[in-house]
Amino acid sequence: MSLGQKANVIGLSLVCLLIICCRHHSGNDSYSNISLIQSIQKEIYQRKFSLVEINLKNLTEQDSSLYPAVLKAAIEFEKSNFKASNEIISELNKSFLSNPNDKVYLKYLEAKGNFYIESQEDSLALETFSAFKILAIKLKSEDELRLADLYLSKCYLNLRQDSLAEIYISSGFSKLNEKPDSLASAYGNLIKSQIEFRNGAYDSVLHYSYKSLSQYEALGHVKGMLLNHLIIASSYFLVGIPDKAADYFNQGINIALQNNEEFTLMKLYVNYGNLLTTQKKNFEAKQMFEKAYKINKIMLPDKIQLQITIALGNLCKDNLDLHSALQYYKATADIASKQNNIEAYAKALLGIGNVY
Repeated sequence: MSLGQKANVIGLSLVCLLIICCRHHSGNDSYSNISLIQSIQKEIYQRKFSLVEINLKNLTEQDSSLYPAVLKAAIEFEKSNFKASNEIISELNKSFLSNPNDKVYLKYLEAKGNFYIESQEDSLALETFSAFKILAIKLKSEDELRLADLYLSKCYLNLRQDSLAEIYISSGFSKLNEKPDSLASAYGNLIKSQIEFRNGAYDSVLHYSYKSLSQYEALGHVKGMLLNHLIIASSYFLVGIPDKAADYFNQGINIALQNNEEFTLMKLYVNYGNLLTTQKKNFEAKQMFEKAYKINKIMLPDKIQLQITIALGNLCKDNLDLHSALQYYKATADIASKQNNIEAYAKALLGIGNVY
């Protein structure tokens, strides 16, 4: 029996959290400080922020363009300082109007698009990466053009327009074999695994995700490694292999804690909480959801993940902690109403009704 068939037999349900894009660099820029820029970009994704700050200072002294500020926005983004990153991006947007530079602007659009994806502003991300592709065509930049298709595929996947996601992944993914060890290739395999996950083809999910994980490990790319741990663990959860799922969740959690990568850590906590809930390990599950809720509330207070509050409400209700359950359900209803999320609002009302 294939993994996909096993998943259909088991019929487990999993709300898979948003899996964000990772920032990549093609290596074909013509900047005079290219080696320093490449070092900074590598240090960012390896989360070596002490070295990043030193090299960024050196670059700022040598480079009068807006590119150091673009990198600064990327650094704040990678540290999950979303407010600071957004402020830099907003200022850059004004600056580019009076100081256009197509090559730097291309990098700015890439950073901005990734910011929107992580902030769950998928329509804005789609708009930004569409502009990114148009500029890549103008500059005749093949690497960025290929990467644009991967980014657009991710946007359409998040927007649940799967047919368009398939078209763009086919366009971007088909050209990646030319550079199998590049960040773009690792990212392409990751997006391919996410599309296969949506299709329920878990044999293919694991094929592409293990390949992507190996590539990211070789590059020392922390977030890429974590995203693959998340999707591998989630796949094993769905096909009813909980021990392997738990192993990959725990591996990912440890890597995230060691590297202070809290945003992806939040996703690992939530999905591990889902697994523990199905195993009736309510105390451990509640701990996972509470940890995720704490991170979410600090980083994105206006975009609390509703599955976290619903799950916490359900667990508190099952443990007869009706006061806490009611608070979580009411919080869910309030947020869902503001976000116009009818499904979550209905679940919250149902939970409130069950408490009373």
